[in-house]
Amino acid sequence: MGKGALLLVFGASVVFTVMNLQLNKAAEQANQNLVGYFEQSMAAAIADQSAEYLLTMLADSSTWRVHTMTMLNPEVIGVDGDFSVLYSIRNVEKKIREWQKKAIELRVEARYGRRTDTVTVYLSRQFGFVPLTVRGAITAAGVLNKTVADMVIDGRNHDLGGALDPTEQGVFGISSGMPFWNTGGAIIGGMDADGVNRPPARPYPKGIVEERWNGDFPQTPDEVVGTAEGFLKTLAQSGIEGSQYATNPLALKFPLRGITYVELPYGVSWGGPDLSGSQGLLIVHNSSGNARLENANTKETGFQGLIIADYVFHFHMDVLGAVVLLSPKLEVFKQCLGNKDHSVIYSVDAVKRATHVILKRGSGWNGRVPILGWRH
Repeated sequence: MGKGALLLVFGASVVFTVMNLQLNKAAEQANQNLVGYFEQSMAAAIADQSAEYLLTMLADSSTWRVHTMTMLNPEVIGVDGDFSVLYSIRNVEKKIREWQKKAIELRVEARYGRRTDTVTVYLSRQFGFVPLTVRGAITAAGVLNKTVADMVIDGRNHDLGGALDPTEQGVFGISSGMPFWNTGGAIIGGMDADGVNRPPARPYPKGIVEERWNGDFPQTPDEVVGTAEGFLKTLAQSGIEGSQYATNPLALKFPLRGITYVELPYGVSWGGPDLSGSQGLLIVHNSSGNARLENANTKETGFQGLIIADYVFHFHMDVLGAVVLLSPKLEVFKQCLGNKDHSVIYSVDAVKRATHVILKRGSGWNGRVPILGWRH
């Protein structure tokens, strides 16, 4: 074989060797990429699954906190392989619409093989929900003129300390199925239909009182919150988180907590209760729709939460939350004077804190925890 031929064969051999090495290297890299992609996908899936498991635990116990990164029992994930999960649950401050919002941070770090993924979930510290029927600081089926008299009514959202909090939407100052004339000279504010917050004033700003709203008005407390008929009564009777059920208000223990369900006999009034410092969901109702709460009062500390009653009059108390009145026959004759130093101030957090106990009877996490954000 000539010298030229030998050089040709040698050159071809070198080229083949180089190409073979490059192909092997490419195949090895492709295999590593495939393994890496699989491990990364598994780590992300485990992080999400772990977060969902921990959110379910939080839905059952909203005060649960884990301040340092802690190992999660791998058995609860149900995945085979070389993996581990660390998590923490802390109170933080999160900026929402340029405002600092008290929040809960759930952080999950999942490792599968040599890859890791992190999930961070932000939640509101107030679990629960605002019923769709809460359209105003006071929502009522009937005429409200005599009931509100000269109170201060504010449908803008406020935090649990009573400070204005625009991170959550407000509601109308008043929402009524009937006309409203403000004959008592109430000072009223709220969020109008365009989403603009209007401070309380007299005369009240245009658009913050809703009259003759369309739709079927709820006739029972369960219809207000969207539960099966009798659910709230049963929950109050269970005593969960200090809940109480009574047909005689004298049997109640104060301050109120949880769900307080007062089922009065036909046409009977509950007169003069001191609701100072009470919280939660207060229900005054009977099957005839004529249970009456009269001369309720508060002193230094007002009521926080949601009040659902058939009828209220002589409302000498402060409410941070919301009020829903079910009866279409509210007071239209008597005069209520002297409540201008009292107010109904809307608060998403107060309403959510009142309704969160309802969600404790659910399962899973979806719809039971207030997610603000979820990111990898």
